[in-house]
Amino acid sequence: MSYTRHICIITVLFLAAVFLSSCHPSEISPWTERTFFSMNTFLSIKLPSSEYSDHHINNIMKIVQEIDKKMNVYTIGSDLYRIKQNAGYVPIRVDDETFFLIEQAYRFCQETDGIFDITIGPLLELYHLHDSQPSVPSTTEIRNILQYVDYKNIVLHANEKTVYLPKKGMYIDLSGVLKGYTLDRIAEYFVLNNIEYYYVDFGGNLCISTKDPLYVGIENPSNTAIKKGMYVQKGFVSTSSSKHQSFQHGGVTYSHIVHPKTGSAVPKISSATVVTWSGLESDFLSTYFFLVGHQPNQCIQNQYVAQSSVYLYLLSQEFIIYAKNYGS
Repeated sequence: MSYTRHICIITVLFLAAVFLSSCHPSEISPWTERTFFSMNTFLSIKLPSSEYSDHHINNIMKIVQEIDKKMNVYTIGSDLYRIKQNAGYVPIRVDDETFFLIEQAYRFCQETDGIFDITIGPLLELYHLHDSQPSVPSTTEIRNILQYVDYKNIVLHANEKTVYLPKKGMYIDLSGVLKGYTLDRIAEYFVLNNIEYYYVDFGGNLCISTKDPLYVGIENPSNTAIKKGMYVQKGFVSTSSSKHQSFQHGGVTYSHIVHPKTGSAVPKISSATVVTWSGLESDFLSTYFFLVGHQPNQCIQNQYVAQSSVYLYLLSQEFIIYAKNYGS
């Protein structure tokens, strides 16, 4: 089955989340839950006990492990790891699925005029965000590293399924879409196996299909006592926020989401939550809206917002329903 068809299956189904409060699909009882650690976060799967089997869970975990093995740049030997190691030297032939996701992410980069950029990795390293002691780089350090951050430098050869980065020091990081895409694949598995109801939480990104709508709370990163939310019966939810993956320096909050054009990690808003028909798109859009706030470009407005719901917490703690177009 082609990977374009993978997405089409999910589109048909749904057209016919890091700071989300816990919600429980209680209208079907009992449920069975399994939790795993993958891609440096937790993956929780809930199924009606009547549908649950270790066979299904094992198959789902194989899907997740294969995606991690191929598309996590931090996994030694992965396609993305090999692309990084060979940047500036030779094109790297990758798995069809890896090439598909890079192509999709590249399209997101184009549609956002580079506000979303999958070559952001070198900038993230400057802040040592994956270390126990993050730090703020100097203006000179940022300026010097920006030469390695530009998706337009990626060379894709569709016939050969090769990816080439012309500068040593560049690399592709798909973390802005990887969890969402993985949820698409999990939802596809449920559809193909006639499992109607499920609830999956992958590090705050949600995949929901329940008998009755569930209330999903959105935590205010600046004040956890204040929560808003929405009801979702079927769909994907993703939240990008500076609450848990951030650090303080000199009284300023720095986020794990860095602006690829300026190198700044100082957030413009507190959080962005997107509900839509695709895990891949909800993941991408929450990152994009976190970077631009309530000022998306016209392409994003026309292409995605018309079928999505977007909820924003501003730095002032004001809650904005930017769009309410997704109906499950």
